[in-house]
Amino acid sequence: MNLEAQQGYQNKAVVGGIRQFATFWVGQAREDAVDEADRALVEQVAEVLMDYGRLPGTEARQKAIDSLMTRLKARRERLGDKAAPAKPTRQRARPEQKSRQQPKPKRERPSRPKQKAEARPVKEKRPSQPQTAVAPTSEPEPQPSIQLQPAAEPDPEGLSQAVTVIKGVGPKLAERLARLNVETIWELLYLFPRRYDDYTLMKPIKELVYGEQVTVIGTIWETRARRTRTNQIIVHSIISDGTAKIQATWFNQKWLVDKLKAGMQIVLSGKVDQYLGRPVFNSPEWEPLEMDPLRTRRIVPVYPLTEGLSGRKMRQIMDTAVTRWSRHIPDPLPDAVRQKLDFYPLHQAVQQIHAPFNQDSLHRARKRLIFDELFLLQLGMQGQRHKWQAQPGIPLPVQAEALAQFRASLPYQFTAAQNRVVEEITADMAQETPMNRLLQGDVGSGKTVVAAAAMIVAAKAGAQAALMAPTEILAEQHFAGLKALLAPLDIEVCLLTGSTPAAEKSQVYADLASGKAQVAIGTHALIQDAVTFDNLALAVIDEQHRFGVDQR
Repeated sequence: MNLEAQQGYQNKAVVGGIRQFATFWVGQAREDAVDEADRALVEQVAEVLMDYGRLPGTEARQKAIDSLMTRLKARRERLGDKAAPAKPTRQRARPEQKSRQQPKPKRERPSRPKQKAEARPVKEKRPSQPQTAVAPTSEPEPQPSIQLQPAAEPDPEGLSQAVTVIKGVGPKLAERLARLNVETIWELLYLFPRRYDDYTLMKPIKELVYGEQVTVIGTIWETRARRTRTNQIIVHSIISDGTAKIQATWFNQKWLVDKLKAGMQIVLSGKVDQYLGRPVFNSPEWEPLEMDPLRTRRIVPVYPLTEGLSGRKMRQIMDTAVTRWSRHIPDPLPDAVRQKLDFYPLHQAVQQIHAPFNQDSLHRARKRLIFDELFLLQLGMQGQRHKWQAQPGIPLPVQAEALAQFRASLPYQFTAAQNRVVEEITADMAQETPMNRLLQGDVGSGKTVVAAAAMIVAAKAGAQAALMAPTEILAEQHFAGLKALLAPLDIEVCLLTGSTPAAEKSQVYADLASGKAQVAIGTHALIQDAVTFDNLALAVIDEQHRFGVDQR
């Protein structure tokens, strides 16, 4: 009410209006009433608040607020020490209100430590503007729950500790986190939010646009379920924020009727659809509204959860872990590279991915972490490649005459791209370093003839080549085409598939083992244990995406 008075009685002190505030406040206030007179006062206050938005003009609203403030002052004078403040309805007093709202008599009722703690004035850095659905553009930047921590000495051993070393995480909670594949502090820090509720850009329901992905908050008017002709359960909730109302629909989740009670304030996130000309949400994500992030207008992370682990508890755990441990994460990126790319330090990126100041800092944090994933993946791939290429390869010198004869036998000339690729491949084959190349081209662009040129180099160097295709039909086609190309060059070509007759198969095995067969065309049959090559130096895999990694 103090906030409403300071804002000129515009009914904007609370999201959706004072009426919605009263809807869930009255139940808590009734519990805190200390006698019959107190209970009567609660009903009187609730009645005034429920009708506040309908009062005609500023003067009438001012009289109503002044009247209520007078009654509350009389209550404090009547009850004295017994007039403990009512349960805070997720709205904290502002610093300048402390002297009026919280006198300092000696407390004789220590049974309300939680209420006392919640009623403390917020930090002066927090915004002092009223809580509204859309943040004013002139509002100071909000302060997140996690403050930026400077980098500290890397501590991989500390980060590898079990999550139970974090305050508030016991064995049972650790078991629930394990269901999310989180057992260490390091794994916890890298359990990133699956989405965010952006309280800095909240939009009134009346301003929603069809097709946009948006987050709104409001109060549930009613929730009901119905059964369709196909025996499907559909749950409907009507949500209002004081500017308009919207229907949210969920399918086959009847339990939501017991969860989404009338008067409950929730956060809805989803795509705005249209039904009979009205905006609706179909299967939106939802969470109970927490007034603290709304009051501070910050971006709230929403984490993957499991049974027995609420979103609020998960955020508390993350706040503690990130504040204490994120600054000890080793940063693999050199400072020069990081500064050149204008990246956050890794510890700051982790802090901002969990508690971003704004959308820009969230974008920068994501950019750094995505870069790290790709960068480390590339390092791993390069490490494997380096290890593989450290093994000695078989140098295959190119016989220019054989290639020239091959080109002359073709009824067409190589394209510029074919010439370039053949030169690259043959240059690699002449080295002692193993070659691993991917040849890409449209259908009919001549990839097979390029592979044939490489096979000629291998055969003329006294080695063997093999081409593996995913199907027998394709293998037979390759065999017919390559045999016609290679036979004039005195290169022996054989075919091996699962359908090759036993007697013929035995002969192929013998020819490959002796080196008589210089080029083998086949299917998976080429990689069976019974197959032994005399000196296999080149392997070509056609349609490699249809084979497994080990097969390739």
